[in-house]
Amino acid sequence: LAAQVHQVEMDYEAVVEACESAETSIEAILSDVAANFHRLHAVQEQISDAVVGAKLEQSYVLWEALHKERELAVVQQRNRELVAEGVECRDALKEAHEDMLRELEVVEAERERLCDLYASKEEELQAMTAKGQEKEEEV
Repeated sequence: LAAQVHQVEMDYEAVVEACESAETSIEAILSDVAANFHRLHAVQEQISDAVVGAKLEQSYVLWEALHKERELAVVQQRNRELVAEGVECRDALKEAHEDMLRELEVVEAERERLCDLYASKEEELQAMTAKGQEKEEEV
C-alpha cells in the first residue's frame, strides 16, 4: 500500500509538473496570441489608413476632374458666346458691305449724271462761244 501511495504521489507530482509545464506553455501561447493580436491590430490600422488615404486621393482626383469639367463647361460656354458674337459681327459686316455697294451705285449714278450735265453744259458753252464769235464778227 505504501508503494502504491508513493506511486500515486509520484504520479501526482508528475501531473503537477506536467500542469505547470502546460501552464507555462499556455502562458507562452497566450503571450504569442496577444503579440499576434497587437500586430494584427497594427496591420488593420495600417490597412485602414491606406484605405482612407486611397479614398482621400480618389476624392481629390474626382474633385480635380469635376473642377476641370466645370472649367471646360465655362470655356465651351465662352466659345459659344464668341461664335455668336462672330456671327453677329459677320452679319453686320455683310449688311454694311451691302449698304456700301448700294451707296456706291447711287454715287456712280450721280457721277454719271454730273458727267452728262458737264458734257451738256460744255456743249452749251461751245455753242454760246460760237454764237458770241459770230456776233462779234458781225459787229
